Amino acid sequence: MTSRTELAAVWPPTAAVAKTAGHRPMSPMKAIREKCLDCCVGQHSEIRLCEAISCSLWPFRSGSHPYTASKTKIGSQETDFTESDDIQAKGPAEAATSPDHGSLNSQAKGYENERSYE
Repeated sequence: MTSRTELAAVWPPTAAVAKTAGHRPMSPMKAIREKCLDCCVGQHSEIRLCEAISCSLWPFRSGSHPYTASKTKIGSQETDFTESDDIQAKGPAEAATSPDHGSLNSQAKGYENERSYE
């Protein structure tokens, strides 16, 4: 039996090494979705509500590629994404903790400043 250390030492990992480690073939998007599910302790609903926007996987959490899946976007999503003036002026960390920053879910419900950031 191969140890975890021996498997981890193979770089880049091959299909045979991945299979030996217990992995099955899957697309990168499926792997990202499974990592999000792991991060959310198996709760599918939490993936949709995820607020870890600094995570590099966050835009991909739905299981589709946000930059190439334009055929599935609705009209309001067709415009190019640009950072808000708040983020550009303050930086992402400071903008995310500012009092006027509400979660997407609270804004959608009309409760823009529902949370306290003290």
